[in-house]
Amino acid sequence: MNMKKTYIMQMSLASLFLLNGVACTPDAEDYDPAELVDGVGAYFLSSAPSQVDLDGTATTFSVAINRSNTDEAGTVNLNVTEESGLFSVPTSVTFNAGEATADIVISYDPVQLGYGNYYPIMLAVADETSQTPYAPAEYSFTAGIPQTWSAIAIGNYTYASLAFSGMDEGLTLYKNDQDPTRYKIEKWCTGVDFCFTYDEATGQVVVDDQTTGYVDSTNGEIFIVETAVYVGDPSFGYGYYEDGVFNFSVIYYVSAGYFGYGIETFDITEELLPTEVSTKSVSATKRMVLKDSLQLYPALR
Repeated sequence: MNMKKTYIMQMSLASLFLLNGVACTPDAEDYDPAELVDGVGAYFLSSAPSQVDLDGTATTFSVAINRSNTDEAGTVNLNVTEESGLFSVPTSVTFNAGEATADIVISYDPVQLGYGNYYPIMLAVADETSQTPYAPAEYSFTAGIPQTWSAIAIGNYTYASLAFSGMDEGLTLYKNDQDPTRYKIEKWCTGVDFCFTYDEATGQVVVDDQTTGYVDSTNGEIFIVETAVYVGDPSFGYGYYEDGVFNFSVIYYVSAGYFGYGIETFDITEELLPTEVSTKSVSATKRMVLKDSLQLYPALR
C-alpha cells in the first residue's frame, strides 16, 4: 500500500477513536441549555443609579423597567416599598406589543420633599412568572432634590495645631441657594467639604459634626465639630464672623477621646460676584499637615 495512503488511514482511525472516546466517557460534562423564559421576562438594569436626583420644579420622574419577551402587550405587577409617604408609586406597569422598555412614573410634591433629603424606594417584579433568572427583579434606590450652592468668596483656612497644622490657601466658600444660613468650604483638610451654619443676624457660627477624611492608624477616623456642641455646654461659646474672617470654635475628636479644641479661621481674601463665578479659575494650595504628635485626651462627653 502506498505510504501516503497508509498514513492518512491511520490518522483517520485515530481521530475516530478519539471522538468516540470523548463521547462515551462517563465523566464528560452534560450540556445544560439556558433556561427559557416563558413569561414577560421583566427586569431592571443592574446599572441603574443608586441615587436619583430630582428636579425641584417637576412633579414626576420615571424609572425604566425592561422585558425580554416583547411579542404581546402585557401588564407587570409591582411590589413597592416606600415608607416616607412622599411619593406616589404605581403598583403595575403596562408594556405595549413590541415594546422592550416601559416607564414607571412616580409622582411627588417638591415642596414636601424639600432640598437635600433623600428617601429610599424599592421596586420589585411581584410575580415570579413575570421575572427572568438572568437579570434583577428588584431595584432599590434613594430619591431626592439636591441642594445647590453658589460660590461667593475665596479665602485661606488656618489650622490651629489641634490635630492639623498649617494653612490651606485659595479655598472656595459656597453659600446654599435654598438655606441662606448654610455654608461650606470645598476641598478642606483632606479634600472633604467643611460645612457650617452662619446666622447673619446674630453673627453666630456653628460647625457641623463631620469627618476630616483622615483615619488615624491608632485611634481611627478623626472628626471635627463645634466645641460647645461636643460638650453640650453653650458656655464654651460659639464661633463668629468679624471683619471678613470666620472664627470657628472647634474640637477634633475620635471615638476614644479628643486631640484638642480651640479657634481656627477662614480669612476671606476675595469676594466673588455672580458674574465672576463661572469664569474664575481658582487653584487651592494645600499646606495642611498632620500635627507632629497627637495627644489623645479623655472624651468630654
